[in-house]
Amino acid sequence: MKKLLAISLIVLALVLIGCKNKSITGGAVAVDKIDPAADQSTGTCKDSDQGIDTDIKGVVTVGDAKYYDTCLGGLLVEYYCDGDNQANQNIRCENECDGGKCI
Repeated sequence: MKKLLAISLIVLALVLIGCKNKSITGGAVAVDKIDPAADQSTGTCKDSDQGIDTDIKGVVTVGDAKYYDTCLGGLLVEYYCDGDNQANQNIRCENECDGGKCI
């Protein structure tokens, strides 16, 4: 029993050490803004607002996945195509972000 407890503590310590060195980079979006049934492995990337356009709420489609421009914590998460893949950029609007675009 003590051996199992010691092994469990070692595994937990290794997991925590591994997580400590991780950082979140790039944009984060609310889960409900991405189609949960998305399959990104098929099709090419299409952007309804034709790239980075902060004045229009757009949607990027890759296969069955849809990524909607959205406001998050005062930032505009602007999705665009990078070749056949979706990419995103966090943009601070000059005035404010509302409805997936800068106003």
